[in-house]
Amino acid sequence: MRYVSTVSGSRIENGWLPFCGCGVLASSPGDMSFLNNLSIQSKLILFLLLVALAAGIPLAWIGHQSGKNALENNIMSAMEGQRNIRRTQAQSMLDQTRKQVVNLSAAPGCVAALTQFTEAFRALKESDQIRLSAEEDAALGKFYDEVFIPALATQSEAPPVAETLIPEDRETRFLQYHYIAKFPELKYPQDKVKTETARIDVPYDQLHARFHENLSAFAYSFGFEDVMLVDLDGNLVYSSQKTVEFGTNLVTGPYADTHLGEIYRATRRLRERDAYRFADFERFIPTLNQPAAFIASPVFAENRMAGVLILQFPIDELSRILTGNFGWQRERSEEHTFELQSHSDLVCRLLLEKK
Repeated sequence: MRYVSTVSGSRIENGWLPFCGCGVLASSPGDMSFLNNLSIQSKLILFLLLVALAAGIPLAWIGHQSGKNALENNIMSAMEGQRNIRRTQAQSMLDQTRKQVVNLSAAPGCVAALTQFTEAFRALKESDQIRLSAEEDAALGKFYDEVFIPALATQSEAPPVAETLIPEDRETRFLQYHYIAKFPELKYPQDKVKTETARIDVPYDQLHARFHENLSAFAYSFGFEDVMLVDLDGNLVYSSQKTVEFGTNLVTGPYADTHLGEIYRATRRLRERDAYRFADFERFIPTLNQPAAFIASPVFAENRMAGVLILQFPIDELSRILTGNFGWQRERSEEHTFELQSHSDLVCRLLLEKK
């Protein structure tokens, strides 16, 4: 191909042909030789092929977009269906939890345990015979310094301040030594539940030996981390798991500002037997910052409130339901699942709201 130009009938070799103010390209006769050598039939076939290509490319693009949109809609519909299934399963689990805490709070065994533990705890508080020996006091300090605080530090962003966590009340230190620190062979926190008796001659230990087996069996059977009984003054007079909130006061103690303390105070104000309160998941210091949620119901002895029953359950079961037995990779995008897990507390709260 070469450029030609003519101005006023003269041939110009600069390759441009001014025509109405525009330059046009000219093709040499040799460039057209291929088309000139084709038959009319071949030219017609070539023309039809070009027309088909021109029409097919947009149609292919439209088909691709339609298929893509249909596939995306199918995926979103499947995700919506899975979400509804998970929501229904979570609703069922949490409704069942609500029934369990309400039913247990009304059970005669629970009422008896709370009232008697309350009296035994008060006796410990008023007694002058429960002081720890120097050796026992050192053992409790050793538990905090060498077991609890180091384990908590590995699960914390900032170093924990031991002084704010170690109890000062005589009765709390007495209970935590005899039911937690006294048995170092039982791993904290998962094995402390095995302590049925501290082998001490006080009424509290006799009650503990009597009630602990049934209460801990209830927790194990229904998947709860802990069964707690709290008196009207906020004293956590019994804990099946025996973590370090045991024996503390949920109004004035080191865990008063946690969700555990908040749910106690909220439930303490209730006046209906079948009422309950739910506390969202949070990282709970006594369980080494593992996420935990709480559900509570008031306990009545005849027509008088005796205290509060609190059940602690871990995030594992709810996560298993919401993620399809941790198979979310097969069902959801990473972004969607991350959002779901990050806001599991909100999901739980919404599911438990009364309609």
